[in-house]
Amino acid sequence: MRAEAMKAVETAARGAWAAETAVAVWAAEVRQRVEVRLGIGMDDPRAWEDPEYASALDTYAELGRARERIEWVLVAMKREPETAAKEH
Repeated sequence: MRAEAMKAVETAARGAWAAETAVAVWAAEVRQRVEVRLGIGMDDPRAWEDPEYASALDTYAELGRARERIEWVLVAMKREPETAAKEH
């Protein structure tokens, strides 16, 4: 059972990395659309105030936090046998 759980969490971690990368690309595309719509350049801070871009950034940030939690679970699972051995 443990091996299956470890494999599932490893798969989830890889998927989370892939999803985070895809969402980063999507957020950059949203930023470009906002720049065109507002008639501003890529260094203009007004893009940060746009609701569409803000939502894309929030989505990216949430996904990043989820990926970090999955990685934390993976690290904890890899450490578990070592910790259990020390306790007995």
